[in-house]
Amino acid sequence: MTRARPEEMRRTPARGTARRSTGVADDGCDPIIEAAARLFERKGYDEATVEEIAILAGGCRQVIHARYGTKDGILVAIVLEFFRGFGLHVVAWEAERARQAPQGALGPAREPVRIEHLVGALQDYLPRRGAVARVGLASRNLPWLAAATRPARQEMAQIVRYHLPDVPVTTIVVQLVFELLGCVALAGAPGAPAGADGVADQVAAALQELARVLRPSPVNRPLSNVLLRNPDGLL
Repeated sequence: MTRARPEEMRRTPARGTARRSTGVADDGCDPIIEAAARLFERKGYDEATVEEIAILAGGCRQVIHARYGTKDGILVAIVLEFFRGFGLHVVAWEAERARQAPQGALGPAREPVRIEHLVGALQDYLPRRGAVARVGLASRNLPWLAAATRPARQEMAQIVRYHLPDVPVTTIVVQLVFELLGCVALAGAPGAPAGADGVADQVAAALQELARVLRPSPVNRPLSNVLLRNPDGLL
């Protein structure tokens, strides 16, 4: 498969603003990106065609080629759209939580930021951008996407670190958080089994504990010892 060059990969314009009424970031997702994500999710990337994307988006193939170059460029744009749009959404979601916090003698109560907040923000994001989230998270580690999406992935990693303030956040932990978000996104997919949302809370708690277990210490314990402590657990 021919890969699009970085200069052919057009990023969706950042037109998003925060809506104070709901705390949701209006990320202005391009209808082509939304249509492509739904089609990739339903048919698979290899089976979907640019013509089908154009029909679903209500546009024409020439517009897609002018904006994104190739189907590869569309997939890059979906990954970028998720990291950008969800990043905006998390900021707006956290701001709305702070605005609605109970008032006390010293002003609004300040609840510590936790990984569960990141999960909650994603669950709030999924009804509008579920396909973008699922395709973006599933595709984020494709080697040929790495160069084009690295800055956006690094920005999202900083948001992840912000939501794990009490544990050492290594690259491994960040990747585990992305896997957690992928599980949450799949749990919110149409046709997901009942009760799947509750699994996300359990995984978030397990992630917190895993990060503590992996905390660097003067005595370097082999990772195999850590895994053997909980052979039937998350890992």
